[in-house]
Order: sequence, then C-alpha cells, then structure tokens
Amino acid sequence: AEERRIDGGVATEKLEKNERVTLSNRISGDQDGDATLFGGGVTNHANRLFEMSQSKDRRVRYAALDLIGLLLRQGLVNPNECIPFLFALQGDVENAAIRSLALQLLMKEGERRPDALRQRICVGAKQAYDFQRRIYSQKDAASALITVRRGRVQGTECIFGSVFRNCISKSQKQRRGLFKNLLSFFETAEVNVETPFAKNVHLLKISGGGQANGSDLSLLSFTSQILAYLPYAAASDPLFIIHHIGSIVTIQGTQIVDAFAALLRPAGLASNDEYDEANVTEDALEKVARSKFPSRTQEASALSKIDQLKFLHLCRRGAAIVLLLRLKAHLRRSYNLSEFRCLEYDPNAKDRIAEKGISKVDNSPPFDASVPADLIHSSDSFIHWDTMIREYAEFRQLMRKENSFDIPMGEVSDEQRIFEEVVD
Repeated sequence: AEERRIDGGVATEKLEKNERVTLSNRISGDQDGDATLFGGGVTNHANRLFEMSQSKDRRVRYAALDLIGLLLRQGLVNPNECIPFLFALQGDVENAAIRSLALQLLMKEGERRPDALRQRICVGAKQAYDFQRRIYSQKDAASALITVRRGRVQGTECIFGSVFRNCISKSQKQRRGLFKNLLSFFETAEVNVETPFAKNVHLLKISGGGQANGSDLSLLSFTSQILAYLPYAAASDPLFIIHHIGSIVTIQGTQIVDAFAALLRPAGLASNDEYDEANVTEDALEKVARSKFPSRTQEASALSKIDQLKFLHLCRRGAAIVLLLRLKAHLRRSYNLSEFRCLEYDPNAKDRIAEKGISKVDNSPPFDASVPADLIHSSDSFIHWDTMIREYAEFRQLMRKENSFDIPMGEVSDEQRIFEEVVD
C-alpha cells in the first residue's frame, strides 16, 4: 500500500512543494526512506529480474519492468545496470505500454543522471536491435521506427526520438557525440585484396569486430533508420552527419572501388592498367545488372575466375556505403539542403543563424534502409550471384554520383553562392 501511495504521486507532490528539499536530498530520501524488506529480497535477484524484462512473453516483460521501476525509485537497484535493459525495451515497437513505461523510467534517470544516460544511448541502439531480433525473430528485418501523432499530424520517428529530444537535443556536444558514435558503426579497417580472405579480420566496429557478415548489415540498416528519423534540433545536425558521411565515403568507398577493380582485373572485368581511374564510367557488370538474370550472362561467367568469397565480402562492405549514401540523400531532401550548402559546411565553425533553426519538408519520401535478404544470408557454401551483381552495380553508380559534384570552395563565385542560398 505504501508503494502504491508513493507511486500514485501523492508523496512526490508533497515533497516537491517543499522548496527546502533539494533534488539530491529527494533522491537520498527515496533511497533511505522507501526501502522495504521485500524490496531488499528482490534486489538479490536483480539479474534474474533484468532477464525477465527481455522475456518473449509480453506480460512477463511488463511485470518485470513494473517491478524494476519500484526498485529504481527505492534506490534498491543500480541504475547503471538498469539503463541498458530500458534502452533494449525501446525496441519493443509492437507493445506501446511496455515502451512507454520503459521510456518514463529512462526520462527519470535522464533527470537524475543525465551523463549516464547520454553515454549509453549509442550502445542502447545495439541492445534494442538485439532485442528485436530475439523477440521478433520471425520478422525479416528489425525496425527502428514508430508512428507518432502530434495533434492532427501523424509522422514517423525513430524509437529513441523522445530520449534524444528530452535528454540530448539541448547540448550540441552531446548531439554530435551521438552522431559520431552511431556513424562509427560503419567504419571499417582497410582491406588488402591480396591478403587471404580469412586474414581480413576486425573489419567492423560492431560487437567487438569480426568479418563483415549479414547480421552486421542488418544492424547497419537499423542504425541508418535511427539517423534518418531523429528529431533534429538544428539544421547543423543533418549537415554534421552529411559531412561525416562524406569523410567515410571518401576513404572507405574509394578503397572498396579499388579493391573491386583489383579483384576483377585478372578476370578481364576491370582495366588492365591499375593506374586507370576505377569508376569513371559504367562497366560490363553494371550493364548486365539490368538484365533479369545477370548471373547467366557471358560477362558474369568470368566471375568464376575470381575469389568468390572476397567478392561477397566486398559487396557487403559496399552495401554499408550504399546505406550511408542513401541516408545522405534522404537528409538532403528532408531538410532541403543543397549540395553546395553541404560542401561549404564547416563543423568547426560557429553555427550561422540559418543553421540554428530547422524545418522538415512535408511528405518527403520515406528512407530506404533495405538490404537484400540474399546479401545477408549468402554464405561460403552458397552465393546468390544475381543479388551480388546488382549490389555491386548500385554501389558503383552511387559512388560515381557522389564524386560527380566536387567544386573547390575557392572557385565558387559570389553569384553562385547567393543563388544557392536563395534556392535553399
């Protein structure tokens, strides 16, 4: 009864009216005064309780989460141990009540321990993804999106939208730290195509590294959805993300293009001169990718002469770059950012007045975070060549498009600068 009285808000309301009681004293009061013998017993089984919050039975999840809330309020459980599980439950997109309760607890912890929450939101993305893949294993892909309604307007937002808006959006440093951490999922080590495939390890900064595989691509798709639909606080937010995407693509995308060329050259599918530009025009594989069955063409038959596992690996790395380039295009469309404005953006400069506000284009096309299932599920024993060839073609086409607009800043005239700002 005492727990219910306090949870009903009566005790909290009375406490908050007393201006002499500071926030730290309130927290201390919760921890020292509200502890119960029952709560102390449950604390000894906290780890089991956390596991139950991830149960496949939604009723068990909700009951465990409700009890975790009581223990948090009483100070009988370590908040740092709870936060990862609360983040994971933000991935429970099919149970609004569970997501809502977990979000309330996260918001309370955000008020009390803002730094602890901010430091864990990036890891929370991985945990929410793992939760979805475990609980909703029958689904083809995990989704980081939910439908939100504000007044009469209905829109799409990522599962961490409320956490971002309430706990992170007010600090530019925290926002940029989050963006960089999420984008770091896409960063890989350089691959030497001459090195045996089995030695190309530690390629992705996901779950401790390892070879690029289908589960990595699923997580990258999930992460790209988060970045596409966060409720950004200023125009400098998408500009910052686009800037870092450009840096990743310039280094890694170029490496992959060159690695493809080195791999395909012995089969006659790339220029014999290794010093030739590798992606100036459409090549033979790109052309056959438009056919119904690319793998049955004469050009594709030459793929039997190459290391096929290396080709699969490079296609997966290329798919990660494709997700980034799609994300860049989506952010530009959604926030009406011209290519010139993106190029002249300097993350080290003070935000201009125009970059402090933000407006989203109504009815902008949805973000495409899809990754071909055949690319994810292809293995050493079976490679779906039609999908591989089409993924190779999309990667090269988007890379050429990315490199087609590159104006040195010193060559931009004042008239063009004014024109671009008017168009924006």
